[in-house]
Amino acid sequence: MHLLLTNDDGIEAEGLQSLAEFVRSQPMVSRVTIVAPIDGRSCCGHTVNTYAPIRIQNVAPEQYAIDGWPADCVRIAILHLGLKPDWILSGVNHGGNLGLDIMMSGTCGAAREGAWLGYRSIALSQYRSPRVQVSWPISAARAWSVASQIIAETSHNSSPNTPPVGFWNVNLPSIGDDSPLPKPIPCKPDPSPHRFTFEETSEGLLYRSSYQDRPRLPGYDIECCFQGSPTISFCQNGYTI
Repeated sequence: MHLLLTNDDGIEAEGLQSLAEFVRSQPMVSRVTIVAPIDGRSCCGHTVNTYAPIRIQNVAPEQYAIDGWPADCVRIAILHLGLKPDWILSGVNHGGNLGLDIMMSGTCGAAREGAWLGYRSIALSQYRSPRVQVSWPISAARAWSVASQIIAETSHNSSPNTPPVGFWNVNLPSIGDDSPLPKPIPCKPDPSPHRFTFEETSEGLLYRSSYQDRPRLPGYDIECCFQGSPTISFCQNGYTI
């Protein structure tokens, strides 16, 4: 199985590199290619560059740094580099992508672009609370445990030639390294809007919000993840939630 990895935190991000290192050791994985932004591009949504040259650097074997957005990376991987991965994994993102985050997330934008181009794609994110220090190697192993379940179930339930109609959005909970990962919960993205304000500074307005205190509905992805369970949401048509 050939995996294409990307993200929105940049090619050197620990979440991405830890995931790449872990999946390379899996017997079912024969090839891993990274095509990711050269630096951090968080909260860019589905932004793409249609107006300026995009630079590509082959920084290591099977690793390409792109001076572009996450969705650009997937486009370039498929349409320019000619890759034909079995699955696209976007992440592991340094922070949650829950509820309406899906529309703003570059991590999800890359997975969505993969789905639009006809490839099965999973966005993987690690929710971070101030009480728990993230071990990225452990987060990577947990991310793959959930992703491999999706891959196995999808392969069992559908023809490999059936085009996807969306992408899977996975969020890992903030739990200790020694805690077993609970069973993933399939759930819908929470439609509750963020609460935020703007603080006036000498340089302009600064966005202020508390991610941990955001509104949530019972049984939706925010509450389930905040309570300690991995969540899986299928985003139909590649963009709706």
